[in-house]
Amino acid sequence: MLFEIYTISGTPGSGKSTVAKILEQKTNYHRIHAGGIFRKELYPNLEYNPKSLPFEEWYSTLPSDFLDREVDSRMASVAREKSGLILEGRMVFNVVPKDKKALHIYLKCDPKIAAMRIFHQSSSGKGREEESKYVDEKEVFEKIEIRTKAEQERYKKIYGVDVQDMKHYNIVIDTTNISPEDVVEIILLKSR
Repeated sequence: MLFEIYTISGTPGSGKSTVAKILEQKTNYHRIHAGGIFRKELYPNLEYNPKSLPFEEWYSTLPSDFLDREVDSRMASVAREKSGLILEGRMVFNVVPKDKKALHIYLKCDPKIAAMRIFHQSSSGKGREEESKYVDEKEVFEKIEIRTKAEQERYKKIYGVDVQDMKHYNIVIDTTNISPEDVVEIILLKSR
């Protein structure tokens, strides 16, 4: 492999997690998911959530940049110390040290297709806990728009970076009409 680290960023429903898992299997690299740190380490930890609030209520009580900085700090620490990584999350391109050879990947998808993917995944019981309450694809579509805009504004405010500016990425892949396996093949071709 030409790259010590792969970073995978992108829009909700573009297949970031699915692609990262397949890439992990094909490369034997270790996958670290920013959302996993957020949901599995910080949210259930009484130090960060002393009242054991439900996820959305807990999230709304936090200082605006606390979680982002905490998660990014953990990701950056791992990226400094190790190679053979797949880092997945909105800002992961920003945490890799400059001396590491990294391929920064951005996945995008038509928002209606993304909404359909998220809704079907959540209604089958395979989605994230906070996604299990969706009524239909239209609701998911609306939430994606709100979330994407809020995250873009939040990262601009916290880091002065527009995560949707494609200059941060070496490769941009539209996943609307291609399988996750084909996306991984494109990434691996770029890695040779």
